[in-house]
Amino acid sequence: RLARTAGFDAVELHFANGYFLAEWISGRSNKRTDRYGGTFGNRARLALELTELVREEVGPDYPLLARFASREVNGGRGIEESRVFAKLLEEAGVNCLDINAGSPSEYDWEFPSYFQPQGFLLEDIERIRRSVSIPVIGGGRITEPQMAECALLDGRLDLVSINRGLIADPAWPAKVRSGREEQIRRCVGCTCCINEKERRKGIVCTVNPFVGRERELAIRRADAEKRILVVGGGPAGLQAAVVAARQGHRVSLVEQERQLGGMVRAAGVPPMKWDILSLIPALAAEAEALGVKIRTNCRVEPDRIAPGAYDLVVLATGQEPFFPCLWENDGSLRETTAVALLNGESWCGERVALIGGGMVGCECAEFLSEYGKKVTLFEMKEGLAQDAYWNIRDQLLQRMKKYEVRAVTGAAATAVRKRSIVCMENEAERSYGPFDTMVSAVGLREAATMEGRLRERGIRCVVIRQKEGASGIQRTLTAAVETMLALENEK
Repeated sequence: RLARTAGFDAVELHFANGYFLAEWISGRSNKRTDRYGGTFGNRARLALELTELVREEVGPDYPLLARFASREVNGGRGIEESRVFAKLLEEAGVNCLDINAGSPSEYDWEFPSYFQPQGFLLEDIERIRRSVSIPVIGGGRITEPQMAECALLDGRLDLVSINRGLIADPAWPAKVRSGREEQIRRCVGCTCCINEKERRKGIVCTVNPFVGRERELAIRRADAEKRILVVGGGPAGLQAAVVAARQGHRVSLVEQERQLGGMVRAAGVPPMKWDILSLIPALAAEAEALGVKIRTNCRVEPDRIAPGAYDLVVLATGQEPFFPCLWENDGSLRETTAVALLNGESWCGERVALIGGGMVGCECAEFLSEYGKKVTLFEMKEGLAQDAYWNIRDQLLQRMKKYEVRAVTGAAATAVRKRSIVCMENEAERSYGPFDTMVSAVGLREAATMEGRLRERGIRCVVIRQKEGASGIQRTLTAAVETMLALENEK
């Protein structure tokens, strides 16, 4: 009643995600033996009585919605009980249903990561919709406009909830309406938003550096137009070019590889991570729509940049992988990096020693295991994938276990001898092997730049350098935005 008096257009009752009212409906959590427990009709009684009470308070014509999970995966309510519940809610006076899934014990359904396929809830939503005559809202990792449109045309639901996709790109609906789908920054299912929320006391998004900082990072038109050259076509370079173009500058971007993307190209190769690749074409499309001239397969030499040709050169050459420092290496193993493998620039033998058990190392191990390689992972720390969000880590480790990846933790690799890896474990040497290939996944370091040579020639330049915290892509995009805005604020 207070909500209606305050001017809200509708009220939604929350029977979802394992919260208090959801616990009454679920046979997993409701163990009562009175008229509010036992049979499904009894377990649904409190929710239905509440719905009828709210309907009486707000009147017969006020829009009333109800949200509940289509199923509880770990042994609670199933889809058939949910269909019955949907019909009971309709009879109790609900005008529209809002369907999701999961609870705190099914986090990968409540906050689905990229390990959940696109549109994974559509079948459940369609079955519930066929049980009622009122409209049904649904989602479940629907990031593609074409998928949303197909679901609507096929009658699987009546409204599509984009959810976290509107954190990644608040202009998602506007871009679809105006035919700019290629510019949408799609949610990549990384779960950065929910995992960073408590630690940072606010919303953070891997692909949207502006969210939660819209005023602080507002882009304003520059007083004077500049000619800007951006070197590097990874996420940092593309984001810097977009900001500079929005500031009103004439921007050119060059990338020495044949493809844009930088390290994102490798990040999108491991199983189930292809969604992350969508960021690069979206950034490139946005940049080109703003007039940025993009050239690939073009290497920049400082001596060929004439003084005065550009007012500013932005160096966004990013990071590069490196090999671990071993105190002994007899050269008996073929060596490569996880990034080179994921990019298809090298390959490995059948027995692989993978040095570095962070997220990149674990993902590379899973990737190689899918190709039938026998992988042994070496990590100095006691745990694997410590740099990954916990729900991503849990699923990644489960998949590694499925592929029988051998993990050696708490062991520092110190030497390569006769095709074996020597480690220090509890101050004692231990040898593992034999192997065919040693793969480095010990991390990334800032790539060499031409900053010094440009400055010697009197050419103004700036390097985009990352800061610590959140995901690598989030750091990169944020650093690009902050660097470009700081340059404009210097005046």
